[in-house]
Amino acid sequence: MSSFEFTSKQAARLSQMNIEDKRISAHSVVVMMLRDKYARKDAINSARQQIAKWKINQLCSPDYIQEWEILLRSPLKAANILESMDPISIRLRQNSPFSAFLR
Repeated sequence: MSSFEFTSKQAARLSQMNIEDKRISAHSVVVMMLRDKYARKDAINSARQQIAKWKINQLCSPDYIQEWEILLRSPLKAANILESMDPISIRLRQNSPFSAFLR
């Protein structure tokens, strides 16, 4: 095997990294809003409305709902989570309440 060939594990890891890069990019507008004291209110209110829909329609795990409700109390922490590649951030971006702002 040459140094340019990927194993299936390496290919899967690279594919997942590309997906996460796209999710981070999609959330970039939300991150800017959460860091702007004037725009964060709109982002937070929209996310809370989405979470309410999740609850009413049982569309999301209660764990995600609880974690996002806590994060929305700290907009700057939520912004940091949306930009991070740590496992918790990856998991939370998969169930983001900011769908109204994603591009």
